[in-house]
Amino acid sequence: MRNSQFRNLFLAQELTGGKQPEPRYAKSAPQTAIGSKISSGGDATIWVADFSLSGQYLAVAGKDRSIKVFKVIATEEERRAQERYESQFSVASKTPLAPVFISQPCRDFKGHSADILTLSWSKNDFLLSGSADRTVRLWHPSQPTCIRVFQHDRTVTSVAFHPTDDRFFLSGSFDAILRLWSITEMSIIHSAPMADIITAVAFSPDGKVAICGTFNGICIFLGTEGLVERSRMCIQSSGSKSGVCFKITGLQTISSCDSIDKTRQARLMITTNDSLVRTYYLADYGLQYKLEGIRNQSSQIHARFNDSGEYAICGGENDEVHIWHLNSADLKEGHERFHTHSEAVTNAIIAPKRTREIVNLSQDPIYDLCGCPKIKINDALENCSSSHLGDHIIITTDTMGEIKVYRQDCAFDRRHHVSQSYQATQ
Repeated sequence: MRNSQFRNLFLAQELTGGKQPEPRYAKSAPQTAIGSKISSGGDATIWVADFSLSGQYLAVAGKDRSIKVFKVIATEEERRAQERYESQFSVASKTPLAPVFISQPCRDFKGHSADILTLSWSKNDFLLSGSADRTVRLWHPSQPTCIRVFQHDRTVTSVAFHPTDDRFFLSGSFDAILRLWSITEMSIIHSAPMADIITAVAFSPDGKVAICGTFNGICIFLGTEGLVERSRMCIQSSGSKSGVCFKITGLQTISSCDSIDKTRQARLMITTNDSLVRTYYLADYGLQYKLEGIRNQSSQIHARFNDSGEYAICGGENDEVHIWHLNSADLKEGHERFHTHSEAVTNAIIAPKRTREIVNLSQDPIYDLCGCPKIKINDALENCSSSHLGDHIIITTDTMGEIKVYRQDCAFDRRHHVSQSYQATQ
């Protein structure tokens, strides 16, 4: 596109997030959470990845039944140590060394006995994981082992921490029951039976509404108190004559500034297996955008907002990542894509602003060239003004257990200018 918001992307780091597949897996096709085939990868497939709300951690999990938590490089000492580590394994390259994470996970949580299908971080860095082993487990990076286990009757497909009170969380599973749990009491506070397998759950940004999506494409809105249904809608293509609704593969809510009237609006993003992503206004369930371009016909791949709500990003069953600039006057003009993995892209995430602020404190070679002023570490998350033009960080994962970290080279124009000035003096 003519005015790319994500120009000068480069591969800054590669991490390993799953057990690497043996050659015999090369032509096998593992199944997704609901039984439909997606791509090769065997035991390495990463089903889910998510940044902590603090921006300090990235968690990934999948078929190898473990959760790997990677810590963002936060100090100059950590960066020097990471550079020494990478220099042992990397050959000389023209690509600038600009890692975002410490390569070795700070935690490799084990305890699940089947595929891990869903993760959710709380505001206090607690982490929930849901699995085909019929359990939800609670973790924290400060603890080496599982803190608590919440037993279910069937495969757990989705979990979501309450956004304002992390004593509570939602879970959805194959048994078609939406549950609201109390962590402190280790019990179910409310439950609501659905008519179909629950494939995704979420809270409204204020936590007052619980939302669940189903295998047959129904999105249901319930009051969190009591889980009493308020409304529902069927997600189907406008041109569909059969009235068939499509499986909901992901739900995400956000409260952000509307590009038209500039007021804060709560919005809901719904990803479905008709290869579309839709955003709705939660106030009246009105459709805002319909985002096209991805290939998502049978998997659990889902789109995500970035933390400001300005962009949406999604992987796909091919090797593409798609990004939509939601404040663009023309969504087609504001749609970008790039090729990344050789396999299906199971997750694509734009790192939150807090992650970029943390990276900026570590003598990062990219941000330092952009001329961001240095600040005290204790004030980093509150007062850092490290918002460089074109400084995005993008994380992608695939069915081969690979994690790729892409960065925008926000210092590209400055280096180019310096280079031209130098050449002019010669």
